[in-house]
Amino acid sequence: MQLKNKPVTFLLISILALMISGCTNVGAASSWPGFSVQDDAGYLSFGAQTYAIDMNNGSLIWKYPAELDRTRQAYSAPQAVNGIVVFGDYSNNLVAVNAENGTETWRYTGAQDRYVASVAASDSMVYAPNTDGYVYVLNSDGDLEWKFKTAGPNWSKPVIDAQTLLYASMDHFLYAIDLNSSPTELELDKDGSRTLRTDYLWKTDLGMAVIADPVVEDGIVYVATIEGKLFAVEANSGEIVWSFDNGGDLGAIWGSPVIDDSVIFFADINGDVYTVEKGTGKQFWPSPFNAGGGIVGGGVQTNDGIVFATDEGKLFIINQEKEPKTLTSFENAIYSPLSIYGENVLVAPASEEGLLSAYDLEGFEEWSFVPAE
Repeated sequence: MQLKNKPVTFLLISILALMISGCTNVGAASSWPGFSVQDDAGYLSFGAQTYAIDMNNGSLIWKYPAELDRTRQAYSAPQAVNGIVVFGDYSNNLVAVNAENGTETWRYTGAQDRYVASVAASDSMVYAPNTDGYVYVLNSDGDLEWKFKTAGPNWSKPVIDAQTLLYASMDHFLYAIDLNSSPTELELDKDGSRTLRTDYLWKTDLGMAVIADPVVEDGIVYVATIEGKLFAVEANSGEIVWSFDNGGDLGAIWGSPVIDDSVIFFADINGDVYTVEKGTGKQFWPSPFNAGGGIVGGGVQTNDGIVFATDEGKLFIINQEKEPKTLTSFENAIYSPLSIYGENVLVAPASEEGLLSAYDLEGFEEWSFVPAE
C-alpha cells in the first residue's frame, strides 16, 4: 500500500468511506475493533456488541447489550474508570455500563454524530470527542458539564496531563485546556444551551489533521499527523520543540508513537518503521525498516522491543538495534492498535478464528476470544 504521494484529501475521503460503510459480520465490518485493558479485564467494541474479556484466559465476562441488536455499531475503544466502562457508538450514543456485569448505568444522547475515538476519563469526569466537532465533558453520573468546539471532526483520544486536557483535532490544531479552572462564563451554543466553553491555555497549528492519539511524557506531547509528520510540543506552552518528516518522505501516520527510553518508534501507512531521538527529533536509525505491508495501528512496547502489525497480517517485533523478528502471521489485515497484558501481546484481527488473541513474544498463541452467536 503506497499512499504517501496521493493527495491527503483523497486519503481522508477513503477513511470516511470506510467508517460509514455498513456491515456487522466479523471480518467484514465498517471499522476495526477498539479495545483497551484495565487490570485483568479487556474491553472491546466491534460491530453490534461490546465485550468484557478475562485477560488471563480469553473467556467472556459480559457483553453489551445482552441481547444482540444488529442495528448498533460501535468501534471506539471502551475506557474503564471508577467502576464503570464508557464507550460511544455510531448512533451518537455515549454509554456507561457497570464494569462488573455490563448493565447500563447511564446514556448520553446529546451528540450529533458518531463516536470514533475513545474517551479520556478521570475519577469524576469523562472527556468524549465526537465527529460532530465537539468534545463533550460529562460527570460520573452522565450529566453534561460543558463542551468544547473545534473546527473539524474529532477522531483521537484526549490526554490528561496533570490538570491539563490535551486534544488533537482534525482541524489541524492541538489544544490545551486548564482543568484546574472552572468555566465560569459558559457561552450559548447553537442549540441555545449555555454549555459552550471557549477558553483554552493555548492551541498549536500542526498543519494537518490528526487521527493518532497523542502521547505525553516529561512535559512533552508527541503527536503525529495524517500528512506524515511527527511533532514534539511543550505541554505548558504549546511551543513546537521539533518536528520530523524525513524530508517530506513520510507516509500518513495513523498510530501513536511508542517511547522506548530515549528513542521514539513510529510507523507509517507505507509500512516503514522510523526511530528518532526523543530529545532532538533526529533520526536514530540511518534509514527506516520496511515491514512489507502498511502499518495502521500503533505499536506496543515490550521488554524485547516494539511490536507492530501490518495490513498484510504480519505481527513482528523490532528493537533499537534494528533487529526484526516475525512472531506470527494472520490471514486478516491488522488495523487496530496493539496492547499488552503481562508478557502477552494482544491483537484484534477481527477474524472468524478470533476477535481478540493473546500471543507470547515467541509467537505462540496463549488464547483467542471467539464471540458466541
